[in-house]
Amino acid sequence: MKIDEEKLTAFLYGTNLKELKKIYSRVVIDHLINPEHWGILGDANSSVKLTGPCGDTMYISIKVRDERITRCTFDTDGCIASVVCGDIVSELIEGSDIKEAMEINQDTIIKFCSGLPEEDKHCVLLASDTLKKAIKKLT
Repeated sequence: MKIDEEKLTAFLYGTNLKELKKIYSRVVIDHLINPEHWGILGDANSSVKLTGPCGDTMYISIKVRDERITRCTFDTDGCIASVVCGDIVSELIEGSDIKEAMEINQDTIIKFCSGLPEEDKHCVLLASDTLKKAIKKLT
């Protein structure tokens, strides 16, 4: 069954897809509509929950085997950008080794998003900080 993106975004975020397309790139909208890494791993090797300065909370769970990140998920109570950044961070580190994952930073996330509005950049910082803290718990 094909998802009606217009109805889904209006339902979830109180706005329509046309309005979101004026603000966000297609990459951001795709991660917003279909976040593939949303959830909490019950068997995670590391889990961290942080609250950003705006009050949004990000939770990242990481599963590791043989020094490689096999699964990463996130959960957030935050805005559109928090959902997107959590999903992107999770996608970027899956399959990487721990050292490579530590190299993911705000610039990496923003570049992957094809940009974000200035008012959403604090969500990039929250995702990056939560990821770094979760990885540090592994070492």
